[in-house]
Amino acid sequence: MLTRLGIIYIGRKTWSDAKTVFLHILKESTYHSFAWRYLGLALTNLGEYSSAEEALNEAISLDIENPFAWAYLTIYCIKVERKEQALACLNELIKMKFKNVETTSDIAALFYKKNDYNIAANLYRRIMIIDKTYIDAQIKLAEIYSLKLEEPRKKEAIDILKNAIEYATDEKEKNLILELIQIYENQADYNSQYNNND
Repeated sequence: MLTRLGIIYIGRKTWSDAKTVFLHILKESTYHSFAWRYLGLALTNLGEYSSAEEALNEAISLDIENPFAWAYLTIYCIKVERKEQALACLNELIKMKFKNVETTSDIAALFYKKNDYNIAANLYRRIMIIDKTYIDAQIKLAEIYSLKLEEPRKKEAIDILKNAIEYATDEKEKNLILELIQIYENQADYNSQYNNND
């Protein structure tokens, strides 16, 4: 019962409530790797970094093969500016063939915020391989290709979005994709004219 409640809080990102629940579970027994894992994620998002690191290390020591423990440690390392460690944890995830698109998307978004666009792009491409209907990943990858790389890949960005239309779940999503295609096509036309005038 408590575990389900804690997972609901994690899903809602109500980190303080999740922390309370998983601390309570761990008072009963310290051998629950899942509780250490979720506690570590909650503490990371609350900014309680030293306690978060202890919790995540405990989760990994109890269950070294659990990819979510490595995923949450990756998130922790990005947030505390330990890029090399984050990449090492990410490599562990990739070796484990981690297929959770939501958590991978969270990791990609953190690398994106740190301006590590190539790493974020690689992760969004992985998401598209795992689930080609996950439109958020396609939109973010198109944005990186079109706006964030030193040498923009506008045609690829437009192609990704044209492919994404097929998986749009409603008119709002479809209209957003069409709007982005128009923006990127206009940018590509402008750049082409600008280069020709040189």
